[in-house]
Amino acid sequence: MTNRSQSSSSDKAPDTHTSAIASGVKDTFEQIIIAFIIAFVFRAYIVEAFVIPTGSMAPTLLGEHLRISCRQCGYRFVVDPSDTSRSVLRDVNGVQVRTTKITHPDVVVICPMCLYDNHVPKGTRVRTGDRILVLKYVYNFSEPQRFDVVVFKNPSMLPQGSIRRRESDKPLENYIKRLVGLPNERLCFVDGNLYTQSMLKPDAPWRIVRKSDRPEVQRAVWQPIYHSEYVPLDGGTATGGGTGRQLTWSNPWVARAPTHEHWRLGTARDYRYDHDEPGEIQFSFSAARMAQFNRSSVWYPYNQHKVPFVRGFRTSHREPVEDIRIACTVVPDTEGLSLTLRTTARIDSPDGQMLVLAANISAQGAATITSRPMTSADQRTIASARGRPFKAHRPARVELWYVDEQASLWIDGKRVIRHDIDLPIEQVHMRAAPTHPPDVRIKVAGSPVTLLQVHVDRDIYYSGMDASGNPARGAYFHGQNPNLFVPVQLGADQFFCVGDNTPMSLDGRYWNKVNDWVAARTRSMQGTADPLGKVPRELMLGRAFYVYWPAPYSLKSHGLGILPNHGDRRFIR
Repeated sequence: MTNRSQSSSSDKAPDTHTSAIASGVKDTFEQIIIAFIIAFVFRAYIVEAFVIPTGSMAPTLLGEHLRISCRQCGYRFVVDPSDTSRSVLRDVNGVQVRTTKITHPDVVVICPMCLYDNHVPKGTRVRTGDRILVLKYVYNFSEPQRFDVVVFKNPSMLPQGSIRRRESDKPLENYIKRLVGLPNERLCFVDGNLYTQSMLKPDAPWRIVRKSDRPEVQRAVWQPIYHSEYVPLDGGTATGGGTGRQLTWSNPWVARAPTHEHWRLGTARDYRYDHDEPGEIQFSFSAARMAQFNRSSVWYPYNQHKVPFVRGFRTSHREPVEDIRIACTVVPDTEGLSLTLRTTARIDSPDGQMLVLAANISAQGAATITSRPMTSADQRTIASARGRPFKAHRPARVELWYVDEQASLWIDGKRVIRHDIDLPIEQVHMRAAPTHPPDVRIKVAGSPVTLLQVHVDRDIYYSGMDASGNPARGAYFHGQNPNLFVPVQLGADQFFCVGDNTPMSLDGRYWNKVNDWVAARTRSMQGTADPLGKVPRELMLGRAFYVYWPAPYSLKSHGLGILPNHGDRRFIR
């Protein structure tokens, strides 16, 4: 009995073991299926990954690009390589792989900081675009916010693909832009700024829209003009003779008399003033710095391919830029330092007269923003605040912003003064455009001081023309008859979007056709304006919020990008 019982038990053991294996395989398979279902549901309804193909949102988001590290000053910047590159099919272990490489034999990229000619070898591999995460259908539960970076279906085009689609089919091609226009409002672009008017109130005034109301957005779109950290190794004076430099460079900051001998500028990355009497430095746009934008057969960084303050695609039309940020970190030797950051702008002058705008911090810590005519010493205080005096040997970061008709003073990342300027749109239309770059200066007194990280940046400029000289929809040019001006009008469920790389972005300002599906939907809905250039609510896909996989690094210029670029992962502002 005992042997029979043991034999019977051993005969059943394999069946139990096989059943356990089968049960484990089944559970694993079910978990995999559930994981796939969750992943697909998550992708379809919550978050989806996209790849940026072009540079229309650069430098906020990068499509295919080249990242240049200047061989002289080390400044890192990105350029659009589309004009001198092409896609190449290669066979890799029997698989066709498409890569994009530089095909022009001698491509030159000018460093915007030190004007050095960086040569890009033929065959250099173009880096892929940023991979981003988009929060889908978020706008089904909340209203889109102005200056969100949004993904939508392009209302002006049919989808590209091997299957021919009917013109009446719904658009399927994804676009990514920055949202600037909201439903039930009119909008226009004047001097690179955005103005809107509510259509829900009969006599609503036109008002400027300020990115600085969302400071994180404004900080994301500042475009560098010069940062003091970037100084060429050759001192900027060697030209020709195979040196790789065609334009001379000198420090754009110049010490002003009578105390200029106490300043140490030159090729230093930090600026030193060894006196307690008032001393001043002035930013200078040298002939060489201007000349960099007039050379042919060269590349320039995104948003910097024209003179920053007097820029345009045709000599007969110029678009002035006066929105600017001046920033520096001050380290005084003793107590009692006073500091002034100043620029020039039309500010609240209805006739376009240039005024001096200054942010002042006194030795006692009182903070003020003042303005005065350039030819007069009579200044008026337009805003003030109580602050703290500078401490000896303690760094403080000070910034003056003049952007979107607003003057503000920032200390250590906090806005301590804000002054809004709201001119009637009629005066904005009629006042004269600026003809010269702003006069930018920094003045110190009361203590020897070191200035670190001295930055001059400009605001993004909503261009009134594209690269071919075509006027933008809703753009107003100085000298144009205001009575003939036609602003963009948005209906109850329409939005207006533009790219951050505004001179080179194909967006609502330049679309010249409408998908038939969009046109039909517009005709069937009440309160909806002409759909040309506008994005219907039904085509809004979601909000981009994170760059999870920036273009990876490669070991060689011709090599494949294999090294993860964790440093450029970022939230999208």
